[in-house]
Order: sequence, then structure tokens, then C-alpha cells
Amino acid sequence: MKRTVLLLLLTLCTLTLSAQESRMFRKGYRANIELGNHTIIGKGQYGGLVQVTTSQGYSFGNGAYVGLGAGVGVELDGDVYIPLFMDAKYNFIDNKISPFASVRTGLLFGPEGGHSYGNYISYGFSLGGGVDFGRFSIKLGYEYYAAASKSYNTRAGSYEISYSKPSMLFCSFAFNF
Repeated sequence: MKRTVLLLLLTLCTLTLSAQESRMFRKGYRANIELGNHTIIGKGQYGGLVQVTTSQGYSFGNGAYVGLGAGVGVELDGDVYIPLFMDAKYNFIDNKISPFASVRTGLLFGPEGGHSYGNYISYGFSLGGGVDFGRFSIKLGYEYYAAASKSYNTRAGSYEISYSKPSMLFCSFAFNF
């Protein structure tokens, strides 16, 4: 019985030792493609957004990553958004299954026409946390954007700028290269 338990423990140790090499702790170029579902929250605001982004950057070999990204998002009513952002991520342990924290900051370009708010540019950030497992990641987080929208007032014959602050909760899945 003792030999069986010892053999089982040695086998488990061997499996964990072979799983120590992580893609997140290698130096050099790294990229990902991410699919996210965002839920808009706030007073008088509702809706959702499906977003596909890619981030291309550099991994420093100690779990830290910095990159630039872009993507496309589609709101439930059909409006299309273009995010451009800087992405930073830190993996806490060097293992195939590794928790991480991430932050993004950048711009979100809105629709030019057809939207009741007119065209706009938002700036903001997102905070997230999740788990990398092999080549895949799952992330949960909070995103905040301060939006400035520009619309034409036909009665006054001039442009009006209004500001809103949409917040979103999100869940995303990524494939890491």
C-alpha cells in the first residue's frame, strides 16, 4: 500500500514537472485573438456588445506582457465599434495553468451615421483577471469608457457634443499564439 501511494505521488510530481514550461514566460513576440461578450450597465443604459480583438506584443520572460491591439465590436442593435488599445498582462505563476491580471487602455470609435447619438470617440480602460490554460485564456472584467458623441441638431443648425460614461462587464475567451 505504501509503495502504491509513493509511486502515485512520484507520478504526479513527474506530471507537474513536465507541465512547468509556460508560453507566458517565454521571451519574445506573442499574440492572441480574443472573443468577448460585454454587458452594458448603468443608469438608463442597457445592451450588449460582442467584440473580437487581437493583441500583438512582447513577452519579457517573467510573466509580463505589453502589446497593442485592435478589433471590431457589434452591439445588439447592429452598430459597429472599432477599439484601439494598449494591452498589459501579468501571469503570476510559470505553469500551463496560470492565473493572470490584465489592464487595457485606449480608444473606441463609434458609428459615423445611423446611430441616434451620431459619431463619437470614447477613451477608457478595462481591468480583468483570468486563467491561461495551455494556448487558451478565459477572462472576466470591468470596462469603463467616457464617451463624447457629436450629433447635428437640425433645429439649431449646429453640432452638439454630449458625454456619457458607459460601463461594461465582460467575459472573453482567447487563443494565444
